[in-house]
Amino acid sequence: MSDGQRRESARYSLGSSKLPIQRTPHDMLHPVEVSVVQFALLLATITVVGCNQNAATSSVPRQWVYHPESLVMLRQVLSFDQPGSTRFVISGVHDGDPGSAQRWTDRRAVLRFWPTQSKDLKLRARFLLPDVTLRDTGPVVVTLAVNQRTLFRRRYTEAGSYDVVAPVPRGAVSVDRPLIVELAVEPPWISPSDQTTLGVLLHEVSIM
Repeated sequence: MSDGQRRESARYSLGSSKLPIQRTPHDMLHPVEVSVVQFALLLATITVVGCNQNAATSSVPRQWVYHPESLVMLRQVLSFDQPGSTRFVISGVHDGDPGSAQRWTDRRAVLRFWPTQSKDLKLRARFLLPDVTLRDTGPVVVTLAVNQRTLFRRRYTEAGSYDVVAPVPRGAVSVDRPLIVELAVEPPWISPSDQTTLGVLLHEVSIM
């Protein structure tokens, strides 16, 4: 055996070295397949962690809950047979029976509204002048004012239910502040039983 053959034989002898590892097409692709799986697992982990962080840092938007008094405020209507109507009252409205559709005013009632616009508004007032008051007082003058501007004044000589609608001047209203409504009755009626000062039986006041 020549020296070259001996060296070639020694390369493949079990005692001197390992046999060369033969790579098959499947073995060559295997590292790539593992990398794809690892990448997919890593991507899924990042997604889950990100969702958990968002859930921890983000809050669910508050849901609007319906309340009857909220609707009254939105409509800008003081109606005593509706819940929440007393929120419009600043002063000058006497307590009444719960659920009653009307309340006695004093000589001067002051109400508050929150307009959402400052033009093309109208003030509406519905009230009752009872016979018993006019018999004692004679004719009465009812005055309606908005933010200290008189919108309506009338002298009443007869008892009955009245529905008054008056336009509101643009310069009298601002959406940045409440709209103050005043209803005055002159002369008021003095109740013989307890000397309470009473104006009209008020049904409703609204901003339209």
